[in-house]
Amino acid sequence: MELAPTFLDALCMEGERFHSRRFFSECRHYFWNFMYMRSSFYDEQLARYFSLFARDRFLVMSLAAFEHQPQRTVQSIADFLEVDVAGFGNQVPVANVAPPYPPFGAECDTIMEAHFSDLTARVDRLVGHSLDWSR
Repeated sequence: MELAPTFLDALCMEGERFHSRRFFSECRHYFWNFMYMRSSFYDEQLARYFSLFARDRFLVMSLAAFEHQPQRTVQSIADFLEVDVAGFGNQVPVANVAPPYPPFGAECDTIMEAHFSDLTARVDRLVGHSLDWSR
């Protein structure tokens, strides 16, 4: 009896899947659903957009800013879009609550730490200011 792959197995195989033309062409689902770590490299995602559109067409902020300063953040969005903030209404949602997930094992943490250890600094450099994700 063969055991089902674990999340650790999936993390270990991600690099192989990412570089496999066969996996990409034969994947019956959305390819990026299988890139558990790579799909979270926000700097790479933003860089792709920045290569296609002028940088001043983007307003990049963190969810933490929205959570901790909702009115100020909504005003920033309205200013960026050059619209009246009143159009957003009076009720600003302040929580994005995800269901609880079991913690990752130590091996998964080690792999993800190696991939994500400098992600925040890379994104901050790319957008030109600190997003302070941890507020």
